[in-house]
Amino acid sequence: MNRSFGRAFSLLFVLAGAVALIVYDVTPLLTYVGFFLTPYTLYALYIQLIPVGKANVHVIQHVERDRTVHLTATIERDRRLFLPFIQCTYQIVRKGSDERLTHREWRWLGRSKRWTVTIQTPPLERGTYEWQSVECRIQDTLQFANRTVHLGECRLFYMYPLIRPYDVSTHSYGEHGLPSSSESVHVDASGIDLATIRPYVPGDTLAQIDWKSSAKKNELMTKLFERDESTRLMIQVDTRESAYFEERLEFAMTLGTKLYERSQSFAYVANERVHLVESRASYATYCQFLAVCQPSSKRPKPNAHAWFITDDRVDAPLFLSKGRHIVLTSHRHPSTSRVLYVPVIERGGEAE
Repeated sequence: MNRSFGRAFSLLFVLAGAVALIVYDVTPLLTYVGFFLTPYTLYALYIQLIPVGKANVHVIQHVERDRTVHLTATIERDRRLFLPFIQCTYQIVRKGSDERLTHREWRWLGRSKRWTVTIQTPPLERGTYEWQSVECRIQDTLQFANRTVHLGECRLFYMYPLIRPYDVSTHSYGEHGLPSSSESVHVDASGIDLATIRPYVPGDTLAQIDWKSSAKKNELMTKLFERDESTRLMIQVDTRESAYFEERLEFAMTLGTKLYERSQSFAYVANERVHLVESRASYATYCQFLAVCQPSSKRPKPNAHAWFITDDRVDAPLFLSKGRHIVLTSHRHPSTSRVLYVPVIERGGEAE
């Protein structure tokens, strides 16, 4: 900063000397040099003296199927003063690690208050990231003077679990029977209600449910509920440490997103509390929960009103497969090996 000021004032003195020589008509060459240096001198002074101001940064991430990430940041400064060519440096840091990405570009701003930059990054792991303050280096063409300023503050953004290409469907096996492996299982999922996607089993209590036994019989027990009661879809993720932990989160992300896109409100269990998702803000909170969720050494207690998403093939009421459909049901069958089942454990309850 001081060095740049020194260069600018040195040029100013040179210009003053050139003007004095012009007055005394020493040589036309000095006149030409004086006029040539005038705009650069004034430009160097302008660079040092203008108030650059601050800027707001808004980050949107888009993940491709190959897990490459396109980060689009919109930067809006609070002043419309003229800015020349600037070199912008953007840094992306993953919180809790030394992972750091740096991107530089030259940009002409002029009087624009807003600009957008898109950065393609290699695959980023799920978690919390920080888009650090935008560093801008302003300098003239001959680099007589330069200035480095910081626009904006650090902004957090999240890398969510991947959304798999599944279709949300419902199917009532009690009325229509089991589909064959060649049949397409796709039923309109609008207006989903728990009473329409599982059989009515009166008299059962959660304490009486033998998950291992029911899973071996390809069926899941349910609890008594009133058919006319308003029920709500609820999701709970098994957070035990496992090789399939990320797959559980991806499935929960997929299911929640599909329901949200269909304007279907649902609830989820986080930190032993129930949270309702019925707006854009609450859906963003749900996604952030999945983005920062960490594996635990203990198996969480299944909520009495939620689907328990897990990968345990013996005592877990969820069967994972490589299909493209999510079938909301309370039974599973080997003939539908291409189908991903979402069984219901219990009836929906009131969410906080």
